[in-house]
Amino acid sequence: MKEIFLGFVFDEKKCEQIYKDSKTGLQIAGNQYQMGFLEGLNRKLDIISVLPVGTFPKGNKRINYKYDFAMTKQGKIEYISFTNLYFIKDLTQMNSLIRALKQRIDKYEFVTIYVYSLYMPFLSSLQKLKKKYTNLSICLIVPDLPGKYGILRPTFSLGGMRDRIEARKKIKLAQIADSYVLLTETMTEVLPKRPYTVIEGFLPQQKFDYSNKREAKTVLYTGSLNAAYGIDKLLDAFAQIADPDFRLWICGAGGIQSTVEEYAKKDNRITYFGFLPKDKVAELQTRCDILINPRSPHGEYTKYSFPSKTMEYLLSGSKVLMYRLPGVPEEYYDYIYTIDGSTSEDIAAAIIKACEDKSFQARRTEQIEWIKTQKNNQTQMKKLTELLNEV
Repeated sequence: MKEIFLGFVFDEKKCEQIYKDSKTGLQIAGNQYQMGFLEGLNRKLDIISVLPVGTFPKGNKRINYKYDFAMTKQGKIEYISFTNLYFIKDLTQMNSLIRALKQRIDKYEFVTIYVYSLYMPFLSSLQKLKKKYTNLSICLIVPDLPGKYGILRPTFSLGGMRDRIEARKKIKLAQIADSYVLLTETMTEVLPKRPYTVIEGFLPQQKFDYSNKREAKTVLYTGSLNAAYGIDKLLDAFAQIADPDFRLWICGAGGIQSTVEEYAKKDNRITYFGFLPKDKVAELQTRCDILINPRSPHGEYTKYSFPSKTMEYLLSGSKVLMYRLPGVPEEYYDYIYTIDGSTSEDIAAAIIKACEDKSFQARRTEQIEWIKTQKNNQTQMKKLTELLNEV
């Protein structure tokens, strides 16, 4: 039997290249999930990757991506070649994917393919191959849902129009899967019925230095600066906190980055670090008082998504403050401070209240131990093993 992983995974060296070429930021959370999945499998397999880059010229500086590879402890990552232009990008990716997959399928009696995301070139390629080959088993990993179930780009943009056109087709094509790995239970309400398991996330491989001195009244946000994640409301909320000793640190890129930079210029309590390497982010996460996720629970997509930073935040040992989101399992909230109410004033009040809680120090070790033992990669992947034994 042969196992293949098909996704958007990239190694450290490629991360630097993607960031250099990108005009829209990096998919760090997605890469972390994929790496966690591969770590949890605990065996080497063939990894075929499409670099997660925006399309030239608006989203990326590069037109042509040539075949490349990287050797990692999870296995050899093969980066397929494609032309990074609208309307041509998908076709060239499909051609490269079909060629790479056929080379492997022809050699083995049975092949299992783990596929990350409802990405059209993945789904279309596998649909064609499954019509020809009967020795394929497809396990579809669904990190988010398309169309009205996800975060839609503006209607007037090419990407936004495409999102809306493709949404229904993606859901229909999901039926090529023999099984699913889902991030939330509610995804089953939308997808074609198949055996499934829920794996909301994986612990990052990043090491945290718990000896770092905590800085009181310091709030940190790390991640995408997409407006849909409530960054603008966080900035408004912090502006309403009059105490000069409070600090707001923000790490990330893309989205409303220019708005963040403007707030940082006007308020010297706000520091915008931009996009930082993982080790630098981890250092800040262990130095702050609070790690915040201002994502509101009101969007439809929150039922079908799990913010991966939740696990990373808890592992850092800092206080974690966020809304009670429908896609986050209830067990997490034993270790999370919650925001009550939807206004900027409510966020500001929650920040102040969490900072004033002096009893957290006694619970810090319990928080770290829980996330390490209950949500480590090996524990999470036991769910996949049980699923595949049933299929």
